[in-house]
Amino acid sequence: MYGLHKYPVVRLLVPFLAGIVTAVWFDNLPFKSFWVSVAFLFFLIFSVWVFRHLFRGTHRWLIGFCANLFLFTTAYQYTVLCRQNQWGQHFSKQPEYSFLIATVAEPIQEKEHSYKTVLNVQAVANGKKQSTATGRVIAYFAKDSLSKAPLLGSILCVCAKPKEVEAPKNPNMFNYKRYLAANNIYHQVYLQNGDWHLLQNPETFSIKRTANHLQQYFLKTLKNNGISGSEYAVVSALLLGYTDELDAETLRSYSAAGAVHILSVSGMHVGLVCFLLSFVLKFLDKNRRTRIVKVVTLILFIWFYAFLTGLSPSVMRAAAMFSFVSIGQLWSRKTELVNTLAVSALVLLLFNPFLLLNAGFELSYLAIVGIIFIYNWLYKLWKAPNRIVDWIWQLIAVSVAAQIATGPLAVYYFHQFPTCFLLTNLVAVPLSTLIIYLGVGLLFVSFIPFLGHFLGHILSYLLKGMNESIKFIESLPGSGIQNISWSAFETLVIYLALIFFFGWIFSKRKTFAFALLGSILCVVCSFTVRKIEHDQQSKIIFYSINKHSALELVSGNQSLFFADSLLLNDPKTIAFQTESEKIFLQIKKRFVSEFKIDSVTHDPFNNHFPFDHKNYFYQFENQRIVVLQKINTKTTSSKPLKVDYLVITRNLKFYPKELVQLFDAKLILIDASNSVSQCQKWQDALENLGCKYRNLRTEGALVCDLKK
Repeated sequence: MYGLHKYPVVRLLVPFLAGIVTAVWFDNLPFKSFWVSVAFLFFLIFSVWVFRHLFRGTHRWLIGFCANLFLFTTAYQYTVLCRQNQWGQHFSKQPEYSFLIATVAEPIQEKEHSYKTVLNVQAVANGKKQSTATGRVIAYFAKDSLSKAPLLGSILCVCAKPKEVEAPKNPNMFNYKRYLAANNIYHQVYLQNGDWHLLQNPETFSIKRTANHLQQYFLKTLKNNGISGSEYAVVSALLLGYTDELDAETLRSYSAAGAVHILSVSGMHVGLVCFLLSFVLKFLDKNRRTRIVKVVTLILFIWFYAFLTGLSPSVMRAAAMFSFVSIGQLWSRKTELVNTLAVSALVLLLFNPFLLLNAGFELSYLAIVGIIFIYNWLYKLWKAPNRIVDWIWQLIAVSVAAQIATGPLAVYYFHQFPTCFLLTNLVAVPLSTLIIYLGVGLLFVSFIPFLGHFLGHILSYLLKGMNESIKFIESLPGSGIQNISWSAFETLVIYLALIFFFGWIFSKRKTFAFALLGSILCVVCSFTVRKIEHDQQSKIIFYSINKHSALELVSGNQSLFFADSLLLNDPKTIAFQTESEKIFLQIKKRFVSEFKIDSVTHDPFNNHFPFDHKNYFYQFENQRIVVLQKINTKTTSSKPLKVDYLVITRNLKFYPKELVQLFDAKLILIDASNSVSQCQKWQDALENLGCKYRNLRTEGALVCDLKK
């Protein structure tokens, strides 16, 4: 195991990363980190001078400690300052304005019901008064509002006022708000016909617009040479980073088989192109001058390929990373590659510290680090008898090394592990490599009709073979483990266990062995405690799903899910809104039923579920729930019925006084099946009556833990 002193840039990167993470999760710490950074900097300079002249090397740890604190506080402050919504010129900080002046910053993407792009705000205006402003906004154009899509770089006048992106309303959902915030986007706007006007088409030259035009030209080239259907969707994603044509079924198959990384141009694709060109230019490795020519050529071609794919963020990250790697090739020492990667990460994070939150960024660097440190050890475990077997063994070793490094984090993000990843990579990696090389060749010789069509037909057969192979692997029994739930703490400890394991393997030190055993014990204890909690859990979840009613009763690892008929006919929405919570709670069996009278008159789990139901009345454990869709005003009662939760649904006719006379509820829930105006009416009425309530539409889902 190499000593940490051989990786000086890594030692600088660690406190810098810690500062970014702290700023992301704790952005309101009670100190001014700018002045703390300045203080540590001066103290660092003073310490270096004092220890150099007086102590001559003793207490050097104090210098390192001050340097780390300086990097930590600087990264923290820099990350906080990079949040555009905190700037005084951000449009959300401006006084009342009538409209925005904004530039189209991303190509228009067609969605199911709208067109989507990103707008960069240039100014805000109120009447004739105009002032400079900044900010980024997600814009959705109604399909009937676009006779012709605005070009990348067009200047628009937006009359509608952007709204802040809402946080997820249901537990453990994908946090789209946090994802957009990592790209400095905090607002979105939906534009109907008349809500926007084109002020000016782009006139000046734009690298990004030219790259997008070139990408569209090459997409047409692929179509014109006989590639269509799912083959066209895959090759356009694999070769040019264009994913709009991919359907849900193809994405699901590739994801389940462990090959989804192939469908997005990233480090693997740029690396393949870089490797091919490096092999072609191998004759330039004779001396330092010719190596400089080779490196410059490599970097130019890497960025040309990034340009070819439309300069998407993932490709630009990969291009920057391999540019630094290529520069690092000027020095042949092995340890330089790790330092070079650390430099590339540091530079990218200086441009945008929020890249650290990007799963693609994290997985790309982890994969390369895994290959650097683990591949050689794996490869040397067995000597292949011939070249063909050796090539297969190399591919297996690379796949396993990358999977070991990325597996825990991929499971944390995507809740699945492809057990057939070796078989997938043995098929997909060679085929995708060949497809990339042939695809690049097709794009450059497409002006020769016969040759272009010939390569197009070969590509179609290769793509069809790869698609069918992935589908076959995905259909194999046990091809993947689904619905895995790991916490962030468990993921971190698993990575520590991997570090200690390889530290022990490479150095044979007992310290690493003991640390490995401790980390394994910690993970096992955490898994055991969570397993016991899940087996004994008892919860009621009132979901917040727009225009729908949904309720889930959870007992152990089984549940009853109730919803209205429209929602039950929309499994995609159910999965999007509730699947993450189902995985988090480790629910193995979910029984689904509709909200209707006598919809369930028996226990679907054969009397093992603490549940009773009759006419919209639900008894779960010791909790009484009423899901109310109408009130019979002729019903009289001398004493209100005591219930724990009363759910108002489907724009219930407005009878607040009658409601209080009929029910004595501990908590009244106004669910998201009610309209916005009706929710507000009920909210005002219940406040006047002094009732305790919760508006699920605005406040989000309610999770009631009956064990607490």
